[in-house]
Amino acid sequence: MQARANKELVLIAAFLVLACGYRLESNTMHRTGTAAEKFAALKDNGNDYLIPIEPAKTAHQMDANCPQTKIEELDLVMVSRNACELKPKGAGNFERLAAGRKMLLNSAVSEELEIISGIGHKRAEKLIALRSRLGGFQSLDQLQEFGWFNARMRKEAERYFTVQAP
Repeated sequence: MQARANKELVLIAAFLVLACGYRLESNTMHRTGTAAEKFAALKDNGNDYLIPIEPAKTAHQMDANCPQTKIEELDLVMVSRNACELKPKGAGNFERLAAGRKMLLNSAVSEELEIISGIGHKRAEKLIALRSRLGGFQSLDQLQEFGWFNARMRKEAERYFTVQAP
């Protein structure tokens, strides 16, 4: 019971951090759009932010060290003291989830898998080992290789995760 409560607190804390970053970023720029806006992830000197992107948004508009490259949905822009790196579709799973998207099962780490009720650290590590052995999951059906992965867990996994070919 304590482990479930801790998982929920970690998830809530992650959402609050991302929401605060979004709120701080959105207060500093003129925004237009709807609730269905697209987001990119920003890592600025170790701090994570979820930022709305607008059609003309470029990485250079965020930081002078960044290239004039257009930012697409769920790109990751990493800014450090004198450098900038743009990773297309590089947003992490928690950023994807906070932006209303499903997390990628084939890149999920233990803490992300533990969002599913009934999966703790040991079971998450077993899922990661299976993923490594298979070279990545092709579908959520492969998780049923474990007798403990039941229909309720499958339904919850479908809610939070999607499978992209490895």
